[in-house]
Amino acid sequence: MKKYALFLIILITVSCDKPDQFTSVEGYVTDYNTKEPVVGISLEITETMPWDPTYSSQGSDTVVTNDDGYYYYYFYYKEDRWYYIDNLPFQNYWYSGHKLISKGRSNTINFAIKRFKILTLNCYNQNNTFNWLRVSSYIYDQYYICNPCE
Repeated sequence: MKKYALFLIILITVSCDKPDQFTSVEGYVTDYNTKEPVVGISLEITETMPWDPTYSSQGSDTVVTNDDGYYYYYFYYKEDRWYYIDNLPFQNYWYSGHKLISKGRSNTINFAIKRFKILTLNCYNQNNTFNWLRVSSYIYDQYYICNPCE
């Protein structure tokens, strides 16, 4: 009887594990216009708390695309968290926005990312009323200041 009880306890303990909490995310990153795979793009998996109105990161990890533009990441999906994946700005490619990873065994999330457009400004300061120019960018939340203006 003791062996049967021990077996039952082990069986219950093993069956309580939630296998759907192990989650994978995979996909391809391609150039939006050419549809060619993009090599070396960093993707960030971010963990947040659903009830946090600021969606502040509780942790993150990074995965990089291979020669075929393919990536794969496997992790433990905590019950009280949300997970997002997004590509980080890279060389001349633009960030495309984050996507929610669903709890489960496998998620396929593909990214089609766009190249930067180059903006050229030719400024003429006719009245010498200013001596600097600030260009605001959403990339990395930085300002680019050109000094001096001629």
